[in-house]
Amino acid sequence: MPALKTLALVVLSLFAVSVGSFGVLVFQSLMADQAATEALLRVSELCQQVADFGGSRTENITVPSGYTMHFVDNLILIDHKQAEVPLPFADNLAPVPAGQHELKVELQANRLVVTWT
Repeated sequence: MPALKTLALVVLSLFAVSVGSFGVLVFQSLMADQAATEALLRVSELCQQVADFGGSRTENITVPSGYTMHFVDNLILIDHKQAEVPLPFADNLAPVPAGQHELKVELQANRLVVTWT
């Protein structure tokens, strides 16, 4: 009988650990998704400012792990999210990979040019 109780406690413990692990993974995924949305909005606002006032603007952004930011026509794309900007982007802009980057947006020949380091 004690062996059966011990086995039941082991099974219950494994269940609790698996539920906790799943919860941590879901939480991390939601936090990365939120960070991607924030990066998208910050870059969109930066592009809007450059389109409205000209010149150039620089800002530090963080693209979360597993995400890449692309610039196509007048859209900023990150994963399955997108933001529209008033002017088109220059052709062949390099996508921004995951990590912290200094992003510079400027206006050249009525097109937005995005460079990052």
